[in-house]
Amino acid sequence: MIMRNLIIFLLFVIVYSCTDTSTLPVVITSPVSDIKSSSALCGGTIVSNGKDKLSNQGICWSVKINPTILDNYICDSTKQPSFTVIITGLESNTSYHIRSFATNSMGTGYGSNIKIITMSKNVIVLVGDSRTDGWNCKDCYPYMDLLNLKESSVIYKTSFGGASSDSLIARYTDVDRKFSNLARLNVVVVWIGVNDIAVNDKSAEYTYNNLVEYCTERRNKGWKVIACTEISMKGIGSNGICDLTRNIFNALIKTHWRDFSDGVADLASYSEIGQREAYLNTTYFCDQIHLTNSGTTIVAGIINRAIDKLMENFCT
Repeated sequence: MIMRNLIIFLLFVIVYSCTDTSTLPVVITSPVSDIKSSSALCGGTIVSNGKDKLSNQGICWSVKINPTILDNYICDSTKQPSFTVIITGLESNTSYHIRSFATNSMGTGYGSNIKIITMSKNVIVLVGDSRTDGWNCKDCYPYMDLLNLKESSVIYKTSFGGASSDSLIARYTDVDRKFSNLARLNVVVVWIGVNDIAVNDKSAEYTYNNLVEYCTERRNKGWKVIACTEISMKGIGSNGICDLTRNIFNALIKTHWRDFSDGVADLASYSEIGQREAYLNTTYFCDQIHLTNSGTTIVAGIINRAIDKLMENFCT
């Protein structure tokens, strides 16, 4: 009886082995698109599951050729025959090898190897006076610390207290020396005017003309430029007159910004910091010129969106 059962078991094993036709999955690596400085859109197509249920499918990558799931990988959760995933955490200006994969009980099959080179990071330079520098009655809190850009970027701040449009023009090399030929995009954000108008008693037209000169020269050097409108301000002994001058300055920017810049960050459009005599609100202003952290947060959000929009326009 024992011998008979053993023979039946062996015959079952032999028959099962002969009928098990499972193979490794067959998968094709899709072309890689939307390559940025730290991410890329990848995908694949399952040609065959190897007559077996797939346990995983996705993309693997490495700096060396023909990566495997022992390197970096990300699984696709859709389980669809054609899939896409975004790989993140890549280093800028670096060569990577990418392959699709699919796994069943027989093992893992791989698509062809594709080599990509990630973009360099963007260079962002924030230009301005003490408002950009982060001077605050309570805290030293530059708005650059609050930026959360969609694109990976290196951010510099070239600003100093008392900066006027004249001094900005005189110190242009502070910005231009940060221009990188390897950068995906070089952007300068120009927020200037309070010292011209509120301190030096310059006209809106004078300040605007200097702004145009500065921005035009930066564009000629290869920069993409974002111009900022000016927020509320109280000048020394001005009794609010400089706030009216500031409105004229802003109107010139909003009417003509396309002539000398690539984008505008309309800080004055937010009533909390932009309406006339908003400087009296101590929630957002600490000394009727400089901002509290609440005011700085508003500025950061507006400029963040302006930079992201510029990236979308020029990096797609």
